[in-house]
Amino acid sequence: MIFFPPCALASISALITATAPPLNASVTFGVLSAPSFPPCTLGNKTSELSAGLEAVFSKLTPNASLPLKNSSNFYSYFTLMGTYYADTPLELLPSVTLVFSPAGASIEVLPSFNKSLGVVSAKEAAFSAVVAPGGPASARISCPPTGPSPCGVLSQSSDGFVLDGLSIRGCGGGCGSAVHVRGSPYATGGEVAGCVIADSPARAVWTEACSGILVHGNTINNTGAHTIDMDAYSSNVVVFNNSVAYSAEEAVFIEQGAQNVVVVDNDLGPGNKDGVGVYNNAFPKPTSNHVIARNRIWGSTACGISTGSGPHHALAETVGVIVAGNQLWDNNGTGLRTNGNQMGSLFVANADADGVAPWTVAGSVGAKNVSFTDPQDRVRLSG
Repeated sequence: MIFFPPCALASISALITATAPPLNASVTFGVLSAPSFPPCTLGNKTSELSAGLEAVFSKLTPNASLPLKNSSNFYSYFTLMGTYYADTPLELLPSVTLVFSPAGASIEVLPSFNKSLGVVSAKEAAFSAVVAPGGPASARISCPPTGPSPCGVLSQSSDGFVLDGLSIRGCGGGCGSAVHVRGSPYATGGEVAGCVIADSPARAVWTEACSGILVHGNTINNTGAHTIDMDAYSSNVVVFNNSVAYSAEEAVFIEQGAQNVVVVDNDLGPGNKDGVGVYNNAFPKPTSNHVIARNRIWGSTACGISTGSGPHHALAETVGVIVAGNQLWDNNGTGLRTNGNQMGSLFVANADADGVAPWTVAGSVGAKNVSFTDPQDRVRLSG
């Protein structure tokens, strides 16, 4: 049973008489308020915020018209200020087109939190958003150095989901990523932008079974796995204008049946294992038709850009990758590298200052129709 203090009952009873969006409410240091309604104290835990959000917004009649981004006439807003503690997920509602807006808010994860979940969670909540108007300096989610490390933000089958402007620190170990955008079975449209993500024990941004995702303008440091990972049939994803340093694996990783991924104008370095990796292991569908262009990649401990596939499935290969106009330097002696099963890759006009051996297709096991059209492209190929 959900418990509310007496003042909340009066306020919520009045608020839910408005049944058409938009409906805007705010919680400031635990106190719920909305225009023309008396304030009331909910508390400083996410379970209490979720209960208030459910009571306030669940009676809204969904708006059936096509949403316009940042349209105050379409979205309802739930604004949060102050310091709060995550004991359960703060769930966005599937029936409401809602913007959760932490405007000067801090959410700290408690030891009791289920590490496999998300601190802020959108499940089948189409066109919902988490947007911090003051940017990462004003809104953060923090997971403790010791204790549970859930997703900071988890989006499941939420078409058109937007995340913009959060700081997320120390999260992602328990669920695999600080930010996880996935379909169950599929999601279309989405954006992860303007965030600062640091110290994730696993990935920073992970997409699975989704299409039409933009990942841009993020600053990401010190992750324990692939930092920006397009996985499991991700398609039509554009990764641009991100800064990634000190990734234990690839700064940008394209894998396992991903299609039509564009990686452009990113700053990847220093301290990443690889700058960009394209790989397929056990999926029967090739990873194919990717463009890696105009990135600045330096200081990788292994390779600047590596393309290829493993031998674990007859069809597990990389097909049709264009690598063009990238600048690479100080990448442990290997700027461009092909590896294993791939077909139809094209390397052109990359400025590779690492001084590796001149390119040759000899010695590249499983590589077919790999072209290097500029003598300035120098590549190490291996099986």
